[in-house]
Amino acid sequence: MKAHLFSKMSQGLLLLSALLATSCKESSNNFFVPDHEAPSLVSVTPANGETAEENNTILLTFNEYVKAGEGKANFNGEEVELTFKGKTASYAYTALDYNQVCQFSLPKGAVIDFQGNVFEGVSIQFTIRERPQPEARIFDAVVSPDGKGNYTSIQKAIDNVPSKRTEPWLIFVANGTYEEQIIIPEDKPYIHLIGQDVDKTIVKLRINSSTEASATDPDVWKYSYKNLGKTEAAMVSVKATDFYAENISFVNGYGKELQKGPMALAMYTQNDRNSFNNCKFLSYQDTWQTGPKSDNGRLYAQNCWIEGAVDYFYGNGNCFLEHCTFYNMRDGAIIVAPSHKVGTRWGYVLNNCIVDGNELADTERVKLGRPWHNSPIAVYLNTIFNIKIAPEGWTDMGAIPQMFAEYNSKDKEGNTVDLSQRKTQYTYQDEQENPVTGICQAVLTAGEAARYTYENVVREGDNWDPKKYMEQISAPENLKRENGILSWDASKYAICYLVIANDETVQITKETSCNVEEGKTYQVKAVSEYGSLSEPLKE
Repeated sequence: MKAHLFSKMSQGLLLLSALLATSCKESSNNFFVPDHEAPSLVSVTPANGETAEENNTILLTFNEYVKAGEGKANFNGEEVELTFKGKTASYAYTALDYNQVCQFSLPKGAVIDFQGNVFEGVSIQFTIRERPQPEARIFDAVVSPDGKGNYTSIQKAIDNVPSKRTEPWLIFVANGTYEEQIIIPEDKPYIHLIGQDVDKTIVKLRINSSTEASATDPDVWKYSYKNLGKTEAAMVSVKATDFYAENISFVNGYGKELQKGPMALAMYTQNDRNSFNNCKFLSYQDTWQTGPKSDNGRLYAQNCWIEGAVDYFYGNGNCFLEHCTFYNMRDGAIIVAPSHKVGTRWGYVLNNCIVDGNELADTERVKLGRPWHNSPIAVYLNTIFNIKIAPEGWTDMGAIPQMFAEYNSKDKEGNTVDLSQRKTQYTYQDEQENPVTGICQAVLTAGEAARYTYENVVREGDNWDPKKYMEQISAPENLKRENGILSWDASKYAICYLVIANDETVQITKETSCNVEEGKTYQVKAVSEYGSLSEPLKE
């Protein structure tokens, strides 16, 4: 009993000491005295005038324990929240531009000690580092249908990619039509597939998902993946993380050429951190399925063309598409059919995209989407409608959407689209065929729309930044030909150059000159460290 009482007393004394330590300062003779002094800054990193990384943390270290007071820190013109821990206050920033000048300020009173004494504040300026010059190298593999590369098949090039990479493996695909199914296995991340020209670098195959013959349509079984001896129905299946494609058209010939169902996937992305730039995806029904392994797996696409008629962008995951065109191929086409599980944070976000279509689609019957299963989310932000869609915008399917909404929709003349008739009530039948109804928001406020950003949807969690893959470096300059030698000035940040004659890639070189033939017209493109191609420099 005495031991227990002594233990309780000891714990109480320790707690009292801790409390005193936060509100008093210890004198030289080990007595605590009231603290009336403001906290002082011991150090700040980055220091004023220093150079810093583009992803970093501003760390302020004080001479005593501190906490948040009144007022907010400001970073590059925006208020930010500090994280307090012991004697430090910090703010983590990401994705700043190279050479960017940054301003951080902490006003008086924003930081106090535990006695309430006010820190006077501080302002610093620092600069983000220059972009590093990557080491010169050529593509890891070249695919060309004429046999002048390492492979004539894209799949063969993928088969020979080393497993479990942590850095990009660059595959250049020359102009041509590659009639093959492509499967990128899960153990081969960081494949960057770079086409020469989006309209001339084409992956194409007639294949559909049917598992049995049709009594009325012989084409269904003829092009069934089962009849073709395939184990998977999608023309392209990406099972790995960190896949990137640029300048390639993915064409399911069954959907595109026959213009009918059943499901005929041109693309099936099945993992986290997949990205696409300047690509085309063409079919009819179910052109592109998104199905990441985790509910919040991410996909990012920029400047892409997605074409179809029935649920032609569908599935789950957090998918952020910018400056893409959704092209509708029939009257009454339906664009998206998401199936997001409860707990998905963002769903489908279509930002600054265009909704377009052929003459058949311009009849005010096209729908933005329908809820496939679970708790779907789809938002259209700043959309331009080149065709008139159905006034209700959405339609029923198999669930009540969590969010089917728009913000700042415009027609092709720039007029605000009337959203007053957009659908807000949904109905479906459950497994027992009982009707289920629910309500869903159809229009976002400016504040609500502002949450759906690249930083939130794409970069959240691990700072994944696929936009850096897509950043074009400057084209070469000063192209000239003398005595059978073509030369040019180096492009900053280039790892190598493509030399193209009459649409045919004739050389990939780390040098700034090469031997050429007479009678041909040449152009040169610079290649970034991620494989992305610059604009051409032409003769």
